[in-house]
Amino acid sequence: MSEFQSHTPVILLVFKRPEQTAQVFEMVRQVKPPKLLVVADGPRTDKPGEAEKCAATRAIIDRVDWDCEVYTNFSDVNLGCKNRVSSGLTWAFEIVEEAIILEDDCVPELSFFRFCEELLERYRDTPQVMSITGENTHGYQANDSSYYFSHYSFYWGWATWRRAWKQFDGSLQLWKGLRETNWLSNLLQNPEAAEYWSDIFEQTYNGFNSWGYGWTFACLVNQGLCAVANNNLISNIGFGADAAHHTWSTDEIGNLPVEPVQFPLQPPTSLAVDRQGDLEIDRIRFSGRQEYRIARKLALRYLNTQEYKQSLKWFDRALGLRPDLIGLNYGKAVCIARMGEKSKAVKILNSLLKPKYNHPLAKVLLDELAGFSMGDPLLDEIVTLEDVMWSVPAELRAELPKAEIPKAKIVSPAPDIQSTAPVVTPQVKLDVKPENMTIFAIPKAFKGHINIIQRNAIISWTKLEPRPEIILFGEDEGTAEIAAEFDIKHIPDVRCNEFGTPLLSDMFERTQQIAKYELISYVNSDIVLLQDFMLGMLEIAKKYDRFMAIGRRWDIDLIAPIDFNNPQWSAELQDLILATASLHSVHGKDYFVFPRNLFAQIPEFAVGRATWDNWMVHTALKREYDVVDATQGVMAIHQNHDYAHLRGGKLESSRGKEAELNKIAGGYHFSGTIADSTKQFISDRSTATPRVSVVMVTHNQAQTLKRAIDSVVDQSYQDWELILINNGSTDNTQQLVSAYGDSIRCINQERQDILTAYNYGIEQAKGELVAFLEADSWFLTDKLEQQIACFDARGSVEMVSSGWQTLDEQGDLTAEVKPWSSLPKLDIEELHIWKLWKLWQKFPLSAVMFRRAYLEIVGGFNAQLSYFEIAKTDLVLRLALKGCLGGWCERSTCAYSSSSKIQIGEPDDFAASVELLVNNFFASEETMDWMQVLKPDAQYNSLLFIAWLMHLEDHATQRDIYLERSRQYNSAATQENWSRSFAQFAKEFELEFDPQSLTSPAV
Repeated sequence: MSEFQSHTPVILLVFKRPEQTAQVFEMVRQVKPPKLLVVADGPRTDKPGEAEKCAATRAIIDRVDWDCEVYTNFSDVNLGCKNRVSSGLTWAFEIVEEAIILEDDCVPELSFFRFCEELLERYRDTPQVMSITGENTHGYQANDSSYYFSHYSFYWGWATWRRAWKQFDGSLQLWKGLRETNWLSNLLQNPEAAEYWSDIFEQTYNGFNSWGYGWTFACLVNQGLCAVANNNLISNIGFGADAAHHTWSTDEIGNLPVEPVQFPLQPPTSLAVDRQGDLEIDRIRFSGRQEYRIARKLALRYLNTQEYKQSLKWFDRALGLRPDLIGLNYGKAVCIARMGEKSKAVKILNSLLKPKYNHPLAKVLLDELAGFSMGDPLLDEIVTLEDVMWSVPAELRAELPKAEIPKAKIVSPAPDIQSTAPVVTPQVKLDVKPENMTIFAIPKAFKGHINIIQRNAIISWTKLEPRPEIILFGEDEGTAEIAAEFDIKHIPDVRCNEFGTPLLSDMFERTQQIAKYELISYVNSDIVLLQDFMLGMLEIAKKYDRFMAIGRRWDIDLIAPIDFNNPQWSAELQDLILATASLHSVHGKDYFVFPRNLFAQIPEFAVGRATWDNWMVHTALKREYDVVDATQGVMAIHQNHDYAHLRGGKLESSRGKEAELNKIAGGYHFSGTIADSTKQFISDRSTATPRVSVVMVTHNQAQTLKRAIDSVVDQSYQDWELILINNGSTDNTQQLVSAYGDSIRCINQERQDILTAYNYGIEQAKGELVAFLEADSWFLTDKLEQQIACFDARGSVEMVSSGWQTLDEQGDLTAEVKPWSSLPKLDIEELHIWKLWKLWQKFPLSAVMFRRAYLEIVGGFNAQLSYFEIAKTDLVLRLALKGCLGGWCERSTCAYSSSSKIQIGEPDDFAASVELLVNNFFASEETMDWMQVLKPDAQYNSLLFIAWLMHLEDHATQRDIYLERSRQYNSAATQENWSRSFAQFAKEFELEFDPQSLTSPAV
């Protein structure tokens, strides 16, 4: 390995530590890179002697004794870690296209350089891969490859490209909008990780001195992948008082041994995140490490205050998270010995603190417990952090029991279509027929806007028929008054936590003790309920024995009192909801309905603070209750409001001290969303027959029509209707269709534009679900069966898409398209307009199935867009804006014989329709503020995509016009950028692209 000479530039980031810098430099010297770019921060004026240390560190660069171009960027003043590193890397990537990056305390194993160099070359033109790292302090290894892909970026020893670093934004401009969304949860599929990084990004946005978190944010926002080495190739020697952040002297991830990587490298089989790897990374390095540190801190605190039972509990919890940290067993042994169980302590020390583990206090403590200690007694000493920081050497870790790794909760997965789908309408329960329910809640103070929305909500409950028993808890201003006004039971005294926040546990227990009815419902006091809630919950209660019903809410701005004297108030409110409101994500749970005593006792959760609702779902699933998603049968209306009533605002409710206490109260390892429901409720009144409507539009396509129709007739699932809009055909379509008799509902009409024809088909559909079939495609035999199974598996999904096959003229398979690999989530955070070019091929109409109600809510296709391809993408985007969620049926369900090229017709008309789509999206009232920030990116990417389509059609003049127009939204755009984007478009559409074919546009 020492003979390897690098051809890749190295960026070295230094400050004031000459000893550590010398060790890193020596490793760089051995591989002799052709370029060395050195970034140095300046001394702080209030730190005596720091100027001399900085000078000594910089002098090490004078030791370059090989053929090397040396570039230096030395600051005379101290810029701080965040600004110095970020500005230095920006400077460096103005000089080089790609580089290996090392900080002054990150000593690499020599194979690290070759590892980075090979992967920089392999993924140079793969935008999804944004970085490469040799840092593996978490120990996870992929089974069949030399490295794996992670969402998480690491930067103790890493490499990247100029094209990736351009995405860096140290100010986290997009975070302000994204922090109120479920973007992180959807991406990471791990609630604990999402919460951890939300905290980090909030701190960074507010000025925390870190460039690294900004880089992580940039990678996550762009769904970038990091290639992580199987072996640890970097040892961080920088822990200590002179470090920027790691100022403690000992850490479980510091000074770890390195192990060379073996060549040739074995790449992963797919360009996809290793989910198990990310779980392990989070457990060891991020949210799990935070949890471990809390457990360790409490274990030591209780040990040193002689509260041994508590100490033992927290030592066990810490060991469950990190069994490789054998020093924890030293603390546990001290705790057990102090409790008088010395034989048990000896057993722990003998079994886990073996001499080969080299814990410095283990043998001394063993001798003391044996009664012949020659030194100071350890049992009476304070146990320190250093005492419990010792870890098992890497080569011995296999001897330890494996910790149970928390499984990630998939937020919106493609259901396992091989498994048996939950039944939508299970067997009716005959023994109990509840006729009413008890609703309980704890309102906030009735002040300002909160007064209006809480009165709207509570009055709406009194309008339910039969009127439920309502119990209001708490003594905040206005609660007693509204209870008296509407003859509602009021319980003012509620047990509170140390911060004075009422405890849900008290309300749950007391309600179930005093409730008049067997059906219990907790409802947030800002939720307006309509009659479908009462009807739906009573119907669910008749079908299930042990259940909990939950559902997604509709978010709307209501600033005025509802006029309940208007007999049409409910219908008018529903119309307003469908016109202006949007469905909330699966994370928001605003009501829980269950039979009495199913949750007779719950942990001491603080009301209005995060995580307790996740515990409810988790516990119901663990106890094997039926968790029923009522989203499709109940319209629960949430009135938007601010968090002015809570000091610290919404972030305090979700990530503050009391939210952390809720997590501890629940036992930490719990998560659950509405997407985890095991059953779904759709009211019998809305269940249609047939179950699915297949809509086709044809115009003079008789040559392919029979194959398409036969593919429906031959389906393995037969509860369907086929609506064929014969859109002014003049060929033999009518004769062909007549041969099928009554099995097809053929509607003959004069020719209209195709989008109007499809919308008419939607109006005629009777099914709960709608599938479209383009006349030049056909369904595979189990298309309907597989996609319906996905709907049956999840109530919180409004559209299901799939893969598709393409065939050549001879009928041979040319491609099996699997779009979920590059577009894993189908919700608004993922289906954003700025990624418009990614959406075109993801939704060929025959591959998608929709809930009919939501097609009607958004008004079907926008006929103003003229082009069918554009209108399909627009429809999916508008559904996503409405809060509709999608799922993947991870298999092909249809086939196309045509090529994947988009037919653009008249270039300028097509471009005008694309631009209209973009403008409509950002003009929509449903487009959130955080999305508006991305409008320039959307416009740039859209113009670039149009230019590429013009390029495919050999419209060079129009191509150059749209490339030049794209500069309005990205002044840094170059022909090189355009060529790289064209190559990516071609790859996405499985086409070839010759960079030489992109001639220089006029500038």
